[in-house]
Amino acid sequence: MSPTAAASPRRRPVGCAAPGSNPANDSASCLTLAIGSRKGVPSRVNPETMKWTVLLVVAALAVIVFLLKRTGELASEDAAEYLTKGALVIDVRSPEEYNTEHLPNAINIPLDVIEAAMPQRVPDKRQVLLLHCQSGMRSAMAVRTLKGMGYTNAFNLGSLARARAILGR
Repeated sequence: MSPTAAASPRRRPVGCAAPGSNPANDSASCLTLAIGSRKGVPSRVNPETMKWTVLLVVAALAVIVFLLKRTGELASEDAAEYLTKGALVIDVRSPEEYNTEHLPNAINIPLDVIEAAMPQRVPDKRQVLLLHCQSGMRSAMAVRTLKGMGYTNAFNLGSLARARAILGR
C-alpha cells in the first residue's frame, strides 16, 4: 500500500467517545499520553501515579541539595586537628547575630565585609580558617570568596550548631 493510500482513522483510547458525542466522556476526561505508548496506541495517565512521580522527584532533589550542601563542609576530625594547631574560627554572620550568640574565641567578620576586612584582620593567607554561620550557606560563600583572594586554608564548618558540636563548646 502506498503512502498516499487512505489513512487509517485516528484511534481513541478505550472508553473515550468521539469529541462532542458524550459530554461526560470528552477529551478533558480522557487525558492520554502518546509518549512511551506501545504500537501507537496512547495510554491513560493515572493521576495517582503522577502524584507519586512528582513526590519522588521533589524528594530526590531535596536529597541532592542536602548532599551538595554537606560536601563543602570540613570533616569534624579534620576541624578538631586544625584547632589543636591554631586554626582561627570565623563567624561570618551579621554583628547582631554574633552578639546574640557566638562561639568562644570566634571572631566576627560578616560575609558582606569579608573581602575588605580580611587583609587587615588576617594578613597571613596560609592561616587555617574555619568559617561558620547560621546554616552553612554564608560560610560556604565566604570560603569561595577567600579562596579567590588567595587564602588557601579556608574551610567551611557549616552551621553554628555543627560548629558548636565539632568544637565541643
